[in-house]
Amino acid sequence: MLVMKQLLEQCEPAVREQELQRLTQGPLREPKTDFDATLIGAFIDRLLEQGDTAVLERLLINNCPEGVEMSLATSKHPDTVALLGSAYFAAGQNSTKQTLLQGLQRAFPTLKKPGQADDDFVRNCTLWLEANRSHLVVDNEYPYFPSGPMRTSIHSLFVADDLPPLPDEGARVRIVYP
Repeated sequence: MLVMKQLLEQCEPAVREQELQRLTQGPLREPKTDFDATLIGAFIDRLLEQGDTAVLERLLINNCPEGVEMSLATSKHPDTVALLGSAYFAAGQNSTKQTLLQGLQRAFPTLKKPGQADDDFVRNCTLWLEANRSHLVVDNEYPYFPSGPMRTSIHSLFVADDLPPLPDEGARVRIVYP
């Protein structure tokens, strides 16, 4: 990914813009090539660094990669995880909608109720984020961080530093990193 980010920085702005347009105009055919998957990840990092949430949302609507919730949560822009919900509803029936839903299900496993419609679950996630956004920190035991060991326990992407945990998660002590 680092090499792709460096290539994006070094290429002509017109080429960079052309590639971004290609990725934000509509879903790519499945399966995506390794090149496209890496390029999407590099653009997500770049857009997060630039704070360009409008273009980032268009990219998520059309070509959301697996595990994007981690990049969004650990960015300097705390409200970017909420883009998963808005992108989900804007995605219509394209293939990315399922990827967005899976990201939210990984991030908030205890908010999903048995038999609950997906749209209702996504609304609940969005409402929970809105209500708690000033109190959230990334859970360093989130089992889907690539640098950490896979865990089988249920952990949400966020913990609230001064609020009760999500239902069914129990009491926890967390180290809050800057």
